[in-house]
Amino acid sequence: MRRLLPAALASSIVLLATACLPEPSGPLAEGSALEKTCPKTPLASSMHVDISGTFASESLGTEARAALMDMAARTAVCNGTLRVSAFSGTSAQTITLFDERLSLPGATGNARYRRIDETVEHVVTATTRAYARAVKKDSVGGTDVVGQLRLAAELGQQVAPNATLDVVVLTDGLQSVARQSTKIKSTQQATKFADELPVPRIWGSLVFAGLGNRSDGSVVSSATVELLKSFYARICQRTGADPCAAVTSYQAKTGADS
Repeated sequence: MRRLLPAALASSIVLLATACLPEPSGPLAEGSALEKTCPKTPLASSMHVDISGTFASESLGTEARAALMDMAARTAVCNGTLRVSAFSGTSAQTITLFDERLSLPGATGNARYRRIDETVEHVVTATTRAYARAVKKDSVGGTDVVGQLRLAAELGQQVAPNATLDVVVLTDGLQSVARQSTKIKSTQQATKFADELPVPRIWGSLVFAGLGNRSDGSVVSSATVELLKSFYARICQRTGADPCAAVTSYQAKTGADS
């Protein structure tokens, strides 16, 4: 008859064995971490890059690349759809830079995750080329930032009725409120203006990044930046997005920028 180990001793052995297992690293660690963030419903990732005269640059900037790499990696791991757009004066002037369903074929998690880098590289290369063409074609002065939210919501509806959105809008935010610049002198006025604009429901996350950062390097006053952050934070809040943020700089999650 086999003798059973005392429960306390058995638990200690299990804990000891678990502690001795090596921590996952490299693609396995990255993929496993991203897998934990995948929503229960289909993922629709929508990135919008401002190419107006005050924010456009000749090539896709460091911040945009960082955001794109983050979104591409997560979308691929979650078997989602990624659309990247460039915009300026109106939503009608939006140019699609990239639009694909991303996935990582493989029999095991590790095999799938090893494809993350090549998938991200594919997305960045294709988007960078399309961006250069878009800037030459349609880099104008006006910017309809809030109008991009409707397009993001439409992407979600196209992917699935219950899709989860992951939306990033990169913009200096200046032109959207230009016509109101003589009226907006306080946070309260910025919030009031934001309340007057129609916005769609965003079932997922929304980030406005780059606020106040002009491509020509000119300095935007800290007071103006705070008003922009208040305006877009209120827009973000009204969409119901969670998490929701309006910031001056996008914080890269992957740490890669090559």
